Amino acid sequence: MKYISSISNPEVKEILKLHDKEKRRKLNKCIVEGWRLILDAIKSGVLIEKVFVSKSYWEEKRDEIEKLVSFSIIRIVDDSLMKKISLLETPPGIMGVFPLFFSEKWEILKDKNNITVLFVDNVQDPGNLGTIIRVSEGAGVTAVILSKNTVDPYNYKVIRASTGSIFRLPIWFANKDEIKEKFKGWKVIIADPKAEKIYFRENLVGSFLLIVGNEAWGVKKEEYLDMNPILLRIPLKKEVDSLNVSIATSIFLFEAQRQRYEGGIINE
Repeated sequence: MKYISSISNPEVKEILKLHDKEKRRKLNKCIVEGWRLILDAIKSGVLIEKVFVSKSYWEEKRDEIEKLVSFSIIRIVDDSLMKKISLLETPPGIMGVFPLFFSEKWEILKDKNNITVLFVDNVQDPGNLGTIIRVSEGAGVTAVILSKNTVDPYNYKVIRASTGSIFRLPIWFANKDEIKEKFKGWKVIIADPKAEKIYFRENLVGSFLLIVGNEAWGVKKEEYLDMNPILLRIPLKKEVDSLNVSIATSIFLFEAQRQRYEGGIINE
């Protein structure tokens, strides 16, 4: 354990670098703040490198922290310093440094029936992405794949909005060419507010890839025409032209769950 009081400390300087997306990539590390999220990460098998704890939080939670992590990686910092290095307006008092934890897991998609895979293409709002990840775990999605122009999933707002699902759900990056190669022969569904067919009239029991897109313009479906996608819409009153991408994703995913429950594919 070390006590740190200066913002000039090299370990503190590294924390400040991790506020930036490009530096996170370069250092291959990210920040997770809050006791519950750190606990979720460790329970999910993500190795923690260091834990920074404010002096007041240490006095309150010392026994629990010592049971969770090695004494050698604990850094105690002044409360005033924690406010400077935290990404949150009201720091929770504890911050973990973790290696970037996503890795490709294409093998989990082989020889599986009645599964859903989600491809998130160019979603930009971190709150939306975090909610999509949380909903995906709740709806039993097998994997979430992100386009490389989607918001950085290691952004602290994404991690917090996912409420821990980001550590448990298989997530990785892929470009469109990889998606087309890996999902050749799959049923592909694109959410499209102008589609003729309504989503609940499509059979969603079997395996399919759902593609959701940018908040402003949705999925550029012309880029996926060679995958023969099925375009489905959510029926809305004419005064409402579209839904938030995380809400629309939830509707599609839980409709698939409903159909699988009714078909006896999933048992309660």
